[in-house]
Amino acid sequence: MDKEHGFIVVDLGNDNNLKLGDVLSVYRDNQFIGKAQVEKIEEKSSAAVILSDWHGVEFKEDDTVKRL
Repeated sequence: MDKEHGFIVVDLGNDNNLKLGDVLSVYRDNQFIGKAQVEKIEEKSSAAVILSDWHGVEFKEDDTVKRL
């Protein structure tokens, strides 16, 4: 997570049929903690902007990400 710029990097990308604008849900221990929107996609990873309602949430490396 990049707190200054408000984005996360996830291990989903073109290989997972991810598209620009897709909204991702983030979970920790099977509990929903926030959402982010895909802004840049690579083959096996992507960057997603944390949506405003979840700017105060601390996202961590082992959090699970699912496409809505």
